[in-house]
Parts: sequence; C-alpha cells; structure tokens
Amino acid sequence: MTAVEDVDSRHYRFGFVANSREELPPDFDLCESRGLVSALFLPRDDAGWFGRSRYPPRMILLYDDALEIHAHPSSGEARSQIPLRELWCVELGHILLDAWLRFGSEGCDRNLPYNACSSASVHGFLAPLRRVLLPRGPGRVYLQASFGESLDLKFTNAGLHELMPDEKVLAQFFQPSRRRLTRLGPFKQESWSSADLLAITDRRAMWITDRHRERHQPYGTITRFAPLGAVSGYACIPSPTRVSLAVTLKSGLVWRFPVPGELEDEARAFVKAVRA
Repeated sequence: MTAVEDVDSRHYRFGFVANSREELPPDFDLCESRGLVSALFLPRDDAGWFGRSRYPPRMILLYDDALEIHAHPSSGEARSQIPLRELWCVELGHILLDAWLRFGSEGCDRNLPYNACSSASVHGFLAPLRRVLLPRGPGRVYLQASFGESLDLKFTNAGLHELMPDEKVLAQFFQPSRRRLTRLGPFKQESWSSADLLAITDRRAMWITDRHRERHQPYGTITRFAPLGAVSGYACIPSPTRVSLAVTLKSGLVWRFPVPGELEDEARAFVKAVRA
C-alpha cells in the first residue's frame, strides 16, 4: 500500500489496514517509537443531525506486546493502551450494517463501533492479532468431541471464518435456533430462539452466537474469544427452569447462555470433557 495522502482522515469513508509508519494517517500525529506489527483505521460514523457523528475516526495499533487505541485528535478522546498479557477478551459483532470491535482487559473495556462496510479490513487486522495473542501450544494429541447438535450452515461458516489455519477444535457444544409458536387468543405468534456455539480449541475458548441483548438476530453473529490462560472454569449453572452453560474468565467476566432441557445432558457432558 502506498503512503496515505495528506488529507483530513475524518473524510475517509472506509477502513484499511496499515503495516508501516508511512501508511498511517498523518493528521493523527502518531509517534511510533517501536516496531509496529499492524494497524487498523476505522472511519467515523456518517454525520447525522447538525453534522455530528456518533464516534470519531480511530486507529488501533498492534505491537508485539500491546494494543494502542487512538481517536482523531479533534475528538479529545484519551488514548488507551492494553498490554496483550492483560487482554482477556476480544469481541467482534455485526448485525446488518452495525458492527463493533470490543477489547476487554483489567481496567480497560473499549467498544469500537464501525460500519460493516469496513469488515474486510477488520478481519485483515484480526489475523495478526490472533497470531500474537494466541500462540501455538505444545504439540500434543487431544480428544476431539462434539456435543449438542450438528452445526448448521450459518455457524459452520462462522466457525471456519474465525479459526486460524492450524488451530484445532478440541471440544464444542452447539444449540441451533429453534422456531417457537405461542398463542395469543385466536392468533399464533412466531419467534425464534438464539443459536450458540461454544468451542474450546488448542489456543482459546470461543463463543459464537446470534444472541444480542437477549434477542435472536438472524442477520448477524457475535464472536467472543479468550486465550485459554484467561479462563478460570467451565460449568453448568442450574436455575428453576433450565441450566445455563457458563465460561468464567479470570477477570470475573462470565459468558453464559441458557440450554434447552433436551440438551442438558449434552451440556453437562461438554463441561466434563473440557474440565478433563
């Protein structure tokens, strides 16, 4: 990629990946003092009423030991720095044109929205981030096991899109979306439950779902992952009506979703397998 022209980056419409200091937008005035692995530019939101945007342009810089998040200087937003050893969760979501990246660490939780038109650049940036954050473990022979139901096409593609080329799934649990009919007087109302895929690989715990704010999103997915070293436990948590499958991170964050009664035994078998 050639050097970025000297123009106001608030006018850029699409995200892009930069791999050298010369490719960074000059109006960010970034003082790089160490080796840059990769960088991602996310444009600001389209202007709404009175020409205002919901969020400014941002740059995410990846080094071999840290992430830095810079907003355009005109925003007045403070810089964030997250050491990779403290990065306990990465979240990538998209629902139609609404998309976001979220980085969680001890003392820092940054949610970075963007238009899904920049998704290709975001995925291009996440590839080197995964390589740095999720190094290959020791060569061992693992039992590979699947619990729950077979993956549908949507979640097969979502999983393949997220996995690294040499990453191995050790155990997974999947529950598909299910159609539900409820009666309201003489009328029937249709709704769908959310689908969830929880996978443990040789590098990380990963949860892919189309559940967002407790609603099923047929035109999107949310992917969360954490290095195996950031996970403190797996459990089936009972409630009065059903169990929930849960992953607890050492930071205290808990991933949790309800499991239908017919898959409760499968969920418990999954937990037993990953604990072993």
